[in-house]
Amino acid sequence: MSTYIPPVENYDFSIPCDTKENEINALPNAIKTLLKEEYKYVNNFKTIQIQGGITNRLYRLEPLDNGDNNNGKKPKSVIIRIYGDNTELLINRKNDIENFKEMSRLNFGVRLLGLFNNGRIEEDFYNSITLEPADLAKPMYSKIIAKMLCKMNSLPIQADGQEVKVKEPILFKTLYKWLNVAESIDWCDDVDKKERFEKKMNLNHCLRKEIEWLSTLLNNTKSPIVFAHNDLLSGNILYRDEDTTLVFVDYEYGGWNYRGFDIGNHFCEYAGFDYSQFDQVYPDKNCQFCFLTSYIETEYKIKHQDDENVDNNCKTFLESAEFETYLNKLYVEANRYALAAHLFWGVWGVIQARHSKIDFDFLKYGEERIAAYYFSKKKLEKDGLI
Repeated sequence: MSTYIPPVENYDFSIPCDTKENEINALPNAIKTLLKEEYKYVNNFKTIQIQGGITNRLYRLEPLDNGDNNNGKKPKSVIIRIYGDNTELLINRKNDIENFKEMSRLNFGVRLLGLFNNGRIEEDFYNSITLEPADLAKPMYSKIIAKMLCKMNSLPIQADGQEVKVKEPILFKTLYKWLNVAESIDWCDDVDKKERFEKKMNLNHCLRKEIEWLSTLLNNTKSPIVFAHNDLLSGNILYRDEDTTLVFVDYEYGGWNYRGFDIGNHFCEYAGFDYSQFDQVYPDKNCQFCFLTSYIETEYKIKHQDDENVDNNCKTFLESAEFETYLNKLYVEANRYALAAHLFWGVWGVIQARHSKIDFDFLKYGEERIAAYYFSKKKLEKDGLI
């Protein structure tokens, strides 16, 4: 169900990012300018940098007073997202913003509150926690995540107020685009990264060959095109215990894509940012079946929502041979597409290693993701899934 969302203000202003001090000092002014009446009288904010993602910098700003003219009410805290350096190489900001506006219209997740040149202001999902990688395998979370992911994949997304007729998956289009960017990188004076890159990442030959092989495999793997999050790591999932509510955030990489990619990518994210022990944290079959069963159950109820006996009929379906067949097909689908997730984020890591100023070893991450691809491919071959 959609709702009326007030127009989002767009402020022609950039937060100065030359020093961390200047960046933080400029945040309150952005809030007061964009959010106006409710915040313009606030004198002081508590600013906390939020750890989680490695693309942008996130801050939570909590008003510490009611202001001089705010009817005695203290405004709610908000999130400010500062876009990472050169992320336009990886992210289509126009699509990103339109995705966020559409999620707001459909009451899915937090709301977009305001925009400025190098970032935005978002609603804060108050009293929530950001999940950790180890949380993803816990049934109390995984079942809800599966349910919410299915709901997101089923949303009636519109473009310019109209139903989307042509749903073009972003996977290989984006992967080849990023691969071309990665191959053209000039490492300048960074001799260490250049040597590591040339020694461990033969992008032009080996990786292109693998992408071609994978494209053929996935073309023969039936997977519906859905509106996908595409980056459902633990840091993009917020959970509030008081009402057991869970929301997804950060739709920067969102768009039309294969369902299998959204699910398989999420399974890969059980490893967090450390893929050195990927084989020990990737969910086993029982763990995946728990997630996939919740996904399928939600999908059934969405498709049959007008059926007054939907709950009983769903229970019968989940005990049927038809369900068992579907479950096993979805298991194969997700694990095949997980291979694509490794290559996708492996190449992403190479680009970030050259351009990002965030203190993180992106090149090592890229190396580990590509190594995880080869490991996973061998395992799927051994298990007879490819």
